[in-house]
Amino acid sequence: TRRYYIDYQEGYNAVELRVAIWRTFLDQTNLWGHTSEEYIQYITPYKGYGHAHNIFVQMIFQYGIVAGIMFVCWMALYLMQALKHLKEHAGSAYGLLPIGVWILVIGFGCVEADWFLGQIPWFLLLFTQLFMIRKEK
Repeated sequence: TRRYYIDYQEGYNAVELRVAIWRTFLDQTNLWGHTSEEYIQYITPYKGYGHAHNIFVQMIFQYGIVAGIMFVCWMALYLMQALKHLKEHAGSAYGLLPIGVWILVIGFGCVEADWFLGQIPWFLLLFTQLFMIRKEK
């Protein structure tokens, strides 16, 4: 198992700690990602963080720069699709749902790693996309 140590200072607040975690993950980023054995990053030998606390940084670290770019493109395409859906259903809660889910995923994803399929925001993102791409009859 390969371990990466985060540049941690006692007294860091939550924002400073996350920035230190993100910096460590990004410093170790490569083109094709890391194996599960290179996944865990430690602050000290006693307290470790197994994820980047950021959906974009985590994706780039674990799966590589290529997958990270694809992920950012997919999130941008989802946003464009959600805005189109909003315009088509202006004035209804149904029209707001996809953009609301996108904001939830991005907002939570920038301070946590919510990209695991079992988590509710990620499921909602995929589920609402299904309704946006469905053809009206």
